[in-house]
Amino acid sequence: MSEAGRAALQRGMAAAEGPSASEPPQAVTEAIDRYHRLMGIPFDHIVPDPALLPEESVRFFIVDGEWLEALTEGVLSVGGTGSRASALAARHTELYRRRMRTAAASGPAAGMLLRSTLVARWPTTQILAFADPVPPRDAKPAGLDPIVPLRFEALAPTLLLVLWPQVPSAVWIEEPHRELGHGFHVDPQTGGLVVPPAPNTTGANVPVQMRAPQTVDIVKLAADVARQPGRGGRAGPGPLAAALLSRPYRQVFE
Repeated sequence: MSEAGRAALQRGMAAAEGPSASEPPQAVTEAIDRYHRLMGIPFDHIVPDPALLPEESVRFFIVDGEWLEALTEGVLSVGGTGSRASALAARHTELYRRRMRTAAASGPAAGMLLRSTLVARWPTTQILAFADPVPPRDAKPAGLDPIVPLRFEALAPTLLLVLWPQVPSAVWIEEPHRELGHGFHVDPQTGGLVVPPAPNTTGANVPVQMRAPQTVDIVKLAADVARQPGRGGRAGPGPLAAALLSRPYRQVFE
């Protein structure tokens, strides 16, 4: 190498190590942040086999930090193959590694894939993730402190991706709270239809009696429900309707 070439290389290396090169360009930073949220990543790199995510299924996963580091290194290495470009890529890669290993790292730590018609039919379905301490399963959503997702996006009409900045201890999937319905519960021991006890009481389930196949004996049911603790002892269509009011269904994963 000539003296002029050696001097040019030294100037390039010095520029790569200088303060002006301490941070990647904004466009590169934004691109890496998108990739860390799995944006622009081919879906078969996330789910390599369709059998891993069959229809009407949910999958939870941990985001591999080393995989994100390799992804970052790959993004930074496309800027060129010269000495200066290599020095910049190495410097920026190490910078990102230090960032990702700190507690303040903003990359995802865990996620969820939901493949179901639920995504299309009920787009306002609530998905809440919680760290320890996990709230009681029957807690009302108001006043809770769920983990704020980094990404919550329908990738397809029946496919939802959620990413969280930390690994949750529990995830709730529940129906939209603006919808109300009436119905019976199923006794897990007998398999029969029942009306559960009033909230915050120790009453027992009321079995649903039939007066004909697929026909409920409403008069008897109203009288039985009225005798439950906390129901007020008054039989009638109003109290029975209140007893049959079903709150949004909640599926809990822990």
